Formats: sequence, C-alpha cells, structure tokens
Amino acid sequence: MRASPEAERTEAAIATLTQAIAHARAGDHQRGRELCASVLFEIQPMLARRKALLRATVHALLVSQGFRLLTRAVVALTGQSIRVVLKLDGSGQVTPPRCHDEAREIIYTIDPRWLARLTDDNAFLRGWCDALASGEARHGGRTVPSRARLSPEPAV
Repeated sequence: MRASPEAERTEAAIATLTQAIAHARAGDHQRGRELCASVLFEIQPMLARRKALLRATVHALLVSQGFRLLTRAVVALTGQSIRVVLKLDGSGQVTPPRCHDEAREIIYTIDPRWLARLTDDNAFLRGWCDALASGEARHGGRTVPSRARLSPEPAV
C-alpha cells in the first residue's frame, strides 16, 4: 500500500530538514537556512496538522538560526509576532529559552549553548510546538493544554 501524497511530502520535508540540522551543526548555518527555506513554502499548510513536521521545522529553523523564517511560520500559524534574540552572556548554566511579552511581539531569549544541544525530543521544543499547533505563539516551558488542531498521523 502506497502512502498518501501528503505523507510522502511530509517524509521528504523531514529528510530535508534533517539535512538542514546536520549542516547547521557542522557550522554551515546559511546552508541550513537555505534547506529550510526550500521546503517551508510547500509544507506551511501542513504544519498545524502534522505534529512531527511542525517539530522538525521549528527544530531545524532554531538550530540553523533561521529566526526570520521561524517568525514568519509562527505568524502564519498563530497570527502573533515573535522575535528570537540570542543571549550573548555565555557564563553560568545553560538555560532553556525565556519568553516575555513586549508591546507588539513576544520575545524569546535563547542561549546559543542550548541551541547547540537541542534535540527533537526536547521538552521545551515539544511544548512550544504544541502551543503553536493550538494557535498560541507564547510558551514559557509550562504545560500547554491539549487543544491542538492536529489530526492523527497515519503510520508510514
């Protein structure tokens, strides 16, 4: 039995996003961003329905430091604007992103050392993606009520 065209597009996009992460981890953030951009337009309509695709996209955009693309994706999903700021003070413990509200946007302050260690199963990443799927741009590490508009993903 053959997978649906949407499932095939999802698999291909996740493979490309995985390559983006690999390039960024090797120090080529620009190539990582280019790979993310190459699939983002096509997959954007599926992001709210496909949890794994949303998480892979946010993960790749964060690791590749594709913060402008991430902002556009968040606006498309939630209608809310965000800004990602890298924390320049590299002293002390590695901390997960901090979130605070400004006048017209939500600002996430991210420790680059946290980005270097970010994995697909990170609790903050999962929680933020759950919030995004629910139409909320803000996630401060707390548990987000499960109001997601996601449909179950078929086994591929």
